[in-house]
Amino acid sequence: MSDSGKSGSILVIDDNPVNLDFLSSALEKEGYSVNAAISARLALASLDLFLPDIILLDVKMPEMDGYELCRLLKADARHRMIPVIFVSALGEVVDKVKAFQVGAVDYITKPFQLEEVLARVGTHIAMREMQKSLEEKNQALQQEILHRQQAEKELLALGRALEQKVAERTASLEETNTALKVLLKRREEDRRNLEEDILSNVRELIVPYFDKLKNTQLRSHQRVLIDILENGMNEILSPFVKNLFDCFPSLTPTEFQIASLIHEGKTAKQIADLFNVSLNTVKFHKANLRLKFGLKNKPINLQTFLKTMNKSS
Repeated sequence: MSDSGKSGSILVIDDNPVNLDFLSSALEKEGYSVNAAISARLALASLDLFLPDIILLDVKMPEMDGYELCRLLKADARHRMIPVIFVSALGEVVDKVKAFQVGAVDYITKPFQLEEVLARVGTHIAMREMQKSLEEKNQALQQEILHRQQAEKELLALGRALEQKVAERTASLEETNTALKVLLKRREEDRRNLEEDILSNVRELIVPYFDKLKNTQLRSHQRVLIDILENGMNEILSPFVKNLFDCFPSLTPTEFQIASLIHEGKTAKQIADLFNVSLNTVKFHKANLRLKFGLKNKPINLQTFLKTMNKSS
């Protein structure tokens, strides 16, 4: 092996042992890995064991000449890409043309100059290396394309599955929302029915007894209390009380009673007498009512404001 450090493998095929040995030795000295075959049959057997980077092939050989062997190699997918250089004593143009027709990449005429052979071999070895590199890159690129196509298919399938889940979830939420609306409507209807039933029972079972109590012998103070109870019950049965409770649920029971009496037109003194409290206490509750009604520092009369509760019913 020389200091040139050449790399690459070569198959030399020649039926002349002297030519075969000379060419093989010269190539090995250049650093190439060389296999030698003295016939086409042995060459085919060698190719079953390893694939060289380049083939140097003699034309005139017994049993099968170089042209036929080259034709067989190019017909086989395993050997089709291996460059074939003919090395022959046949120097006619027709011989060279035939060599290229069967698939050769070059043609060297015997007797040859070794430097010429080495130069052409080096060129085709380099071209073969570039070809293999391109093939590997192309194969890697094809593999990458397949991976990306597969990834795109998986992403597409995942996207479709996600869209399906979103659609199903949306449909489920819409059904739940519809069911909740129906339930809320039904509960509102049940609430109204319950209120109506309660008010109906109060009218039928309680209100009639006020008249019976009034027809009995009562003290004046007791009669006043009966009037208050009857008025309060009438207020409960009226839209005013319902509106007042719906709009201002934070009222205390005492504030609720005082607001009802003010709505009826009772004065502060009358309310104080009914509750047996001081006038200042009634004024205090009225101030709290104005604050809760949002009437602080406003000129509207408290009774006038409460009368508007009837209009909003």
